[in-house]
Order: sequence, then structure tokens, then C-alpha cells
Amino acid sequence: MSGATCCVACDDTLRIVSDLSCDSPLSDVQRVDNEPGGSPFDVHVRSTVPSTGQLLRWLLGCGDNIELLKPANLRNTVVQQSMKMAAIYGMETIAAD
Repeated sequence: MSGATCCVACDDTLRIVSDLSCDSPLSDVQRVDNEPGGSPFDVHVRSTVPSTGQLLRWLLGCGDNIELLKPANLRNTVVQQSMKMAAIYGMETIAAD
């Protein structure tokens, strides 16, 4: 999920809105638990996967359907990429629609 800078494998924890974890599992071995009532997410996924560019693209491609909880370095990368995207599209674009 991050640019694969530090670790070969990361213990990733995600909260997911829909059944993305079943449609596109992160790994053969992952734990999927239901989120508590009132959460904006449906499931909580724990998985150990290689930290690669492909993982980062998968996370970013999920948009607001997921929240990466950890690892912190990968979460920070997702935040930075999201901020760059927001700067490109900006609020002016939304106001113009």
C-alpha cells in the first residue's frame, strides 16, 4: 500500500465498506471480522502482504471505500497521495459542477 520503501511484508489492517475483501482478497491468509454497528464500514480485514506499488494502487483505487489503519508508514503514504489528488481536483472543480 505504500511505495514499498521499508518492509518486505506489512501487517495491514483495513476497514472496508463493501465486500471488497471477498472480491479481491489481499492474501490467501487474511482475517475478516464484521465492524460494530454504527461504523461506516462493514468489515475489518487483517492481512500480511508484500508492501508494493501494486498494493498502494489497490488501496488508492478503493477510494473512500476503505480506511487503512496500519502500518503507519503506509497509512501516511495513502494520506499524502490523497492530499495530492485533492490538490489536483480542488474544491473549485466541485463548485463548478
